[in-house]
Amino acid sequence: MRKFVLLTATAILATINVLAAAKAEEKHGEPRRILLIGDSQAANLAAELRFKSMDNGLSFESLSGVGTRAIGWVGSGKMKRRLRDFNPDVVVLSFGTNEAKYDRSIDLLVRQFDSLLKVVSPDGRRKVFWIAPPRLPGVDYLANVREALRKTEEKKTIVTIDLSDRVYAVNGSGIHLTHAAYIVWAWDIWQQLYPKL
Repeated sequence: MRKFVLLTATAILATINVLAAAKAEEKHGEPRRILLIGDSQAANLAAELRFKSMDNGLSFESLSGVGTRAIGWVGSGKMKRRLRDFNPDVVVLSFGTNEAKYDRSIDLLVRQFDSLLKVVSPDGRRKVFWIAPPRLPGVDYLANVREALRKTEEKKTIVTIDLSDRVYAVNGSGIHLTHAAYIVWAWDIWQQLYPKL
């Protein structure tokens, strides 16, 4: 029964993506596909960004892993298959919270981000956006991550969406937002992302 429900849900999502792609083709002259890849922040944003994409006739898929860092995805066969099979026009990356815990060097972060970008868009044809992590309470330990994203953006390989000037409610974990705050953050991200697609 559980397998049947999962297969049915997968079939429904696939149908929705086909319909969204057809609507996008009608609107933009070509299908527009967005792939979100990231850590737990991406996992928490995925549903809202999917709704916003579908509302605008865009096909959307996501891949995320709790506790992951950008460098950990470089050799990911699952990501490479999704990039090949879904063939997104746009990739949205959401990493940085976990990097801040382990990788303090800005230069190291830039090299790690560059390594992921070479896999995500090897020929530079895909438009790549990077969602900077939200500002968290207390000491701003994400400043190095934002600086690394700024340096990466200078190379014209990404467009950064950095909303760290805004404050969102955080849940008891101290690193994740409340459910309501993720909805607001997703809306704020979409307001910056959609006009640049």
